[in-house]
Amino acid sequence: LLTPAAVIWGLFVGGGVFLAASMFSVMSKGTAGVSEGVIKHAAAVGVWLGPVGSLNVLIVSAIIGSFGVMAVRKLTGGAIEESINFGPIYAATAILVFLGGQMFPSAMPLSFLTINFGVS
Repeated sequence: LLTPAAVIWGLFVGGGVFLAASMFSVMSKGTAGVSEGVIKHAAAVGVWLGPVGSLNVLIVSAIIGSFGVMAVRKLTGGAIEESINFGPIYAATAILVFLGGQMFPSAMPLSFLTINFGVS
């Protein structure tokens, strides 16, 4: 169970990372690099899993996504015509991190941060 403070921090950490990435993309390229749906989904995952779980999802989904991109490039011979959607990878990883955190809490990459955020 999460404390109210952990829920609020999870909202800001989960949605804030993608909101900052989107704002940086708008300032540098003029177009949004992250859609509003991904920002809202990440904020919901942050509320659901807290700040530590949200960072775990981000780290694990980035690793899984990078392996996915490498696999697609290998299968297509290096030519990717369309971008790969990160939303389904992020959603599946959120479920895996939630279940993994319930079964093996010490196996999560950032489990040592739980004391700092008040997650019990």
